[in-house]
Amino acid sequence: MPIIPWNTQAVGADVAGFRIGDRVNVIPGASVTRHGTAADWLTLPARHVVPQPAGLGAPQAAAFWMSFVTAYGALVEVCRLSAGQWVLITAASSSVGLTALQIARAVGARPIATILGDCLRPAMLEVGAEAVVVSDREDLASRLVEITGDMATGGGLDAAFDAVGGPQVTAIAEAMRPHGTIVVHGALSPQPTPFPLKVALRNSLSLRGYVYSEVTRNPEVLARAARFAEEAIAAGFLMPRIDRVFPLDRIVHAHQHLESGAAFGKIVLQP
Repeated sequence: MPIIPWNTQAVGADVAGFRIGDRVNVIPGASVTRHGTAADWLTLPARHVVPQPAGLGAPQAAAFWMSFVTAYGALVEVCRLSAGQWVLITAASSSVGLTALQIARAVGARPIATILGDCLRPAMLEVGAEAVVVSDREDLASRLVEITGDMATGGGLDAAFDAVGGPQVTAIAEAMRPHGTIVVHGALSPQPTPFPLKVALRNSLSLRGYVYSEVTRNPEVLARAARFAEEAIAAGFLMPRIDRVFPLDRIVHAHQHLESGAAFGKIVLQP
């Protein structure tokens, strides 16, 4: 659960690039047991702090970085997603999924969203999905062919950003174009995730795991991510969706709302 950032009050003696009064954001990866998180004041290593992007208010900035670096690293750094390409985004109603839709649109790609209930279809189309698959009542494999076209005629997915894993990875692989990339960043499915070897061999597919720290622990990649964010926010492509903002003294209610599963977007705490 993100915390609204606050002005820097002091800068360490060996820290460069920041001044007292700069508005900064905390990126994920700092130990919450060592540095804290749900608090009015924090002391953090400089490597976990970045300038707040122009165009974001405090609640939006608090809600931004975890979802953004997770989706950015997979779609831009790993998949090299580009204009006109089809990309599948599973569990797309999550905060990471919503950000992935925006990033796909920012680079001109064509995102397909999977969701659990049909009631979310209008919202997903509104936030940028070109097509929606309702996974609890539609067959994923056949819908992907219907949306992207048959591979025999040049259709298929160029990339997939999968939060689910499990048996559906096989269906995703069958829908991939040659040299496509499947990035699995979550394991929502309780079932084992198979490696579709024969399809991967036939079409030279890549299937790999991914975690956001591939961005946050690499200064060069993080710098590229920050530039991408600035440009996409300025162009109007990228803005975190906030479900509700709770004052810090109502943190119990914030967690209860989170656990209810009713949130659509980030829940933010206000110190």
